Amino acid sequence: WAQTMSEKRDKEYAEREQRVREARQRLEGLMRESERKELQEREQALRWVKGVEDAALMREQQLQKAEEATAKQELMEVQKRLLNEVQHSRRVEEEAMLQKEHQRLQLQNGILELEDARARELKRFAVIEEMQRQEENQISIDREKQQ
Repeated sequence: WAQTMSEKRDKEYAEREQRVREARQRLEGLMRESERKELQEREQALRWVKGVEDAALMREQQLQKAEEATAKQELMEVQKRLLNEVQHSRRVEEEAMLQKEHQRLQLQNGILELEDARARELKRFAVIEEMQRQEENQISIDREKQQ
């Protein structure tokens, strides 16, 4: 009977050890599976974070490009405005120079007209003087004849 009990105990002990080994193997398998799932979740989280970072970087680059395009457009508009102002200034300056030249020519024309009028007046006076001289000569001649 002791032998049967001893065999029974040995058998139970062997069965318990077998169950413990199997439980340990299942536990190790579960732990490996848990570690594998955790690693996958970490990798997935890292991919998600990388995706978010990449999207943020792309958005930042898009914003930077948009800002550069806006700045370039504003610069072009400022340059265009400056060019228009310079051209307007040149036109105003040209117009002022043309007006000044026109005034100078009008003044010069007025001076020429005055000089021409003066020359005609001098000629008229010279003709009158000549006529007066001739008349005086004629009077002198007529007096001499009368005497």
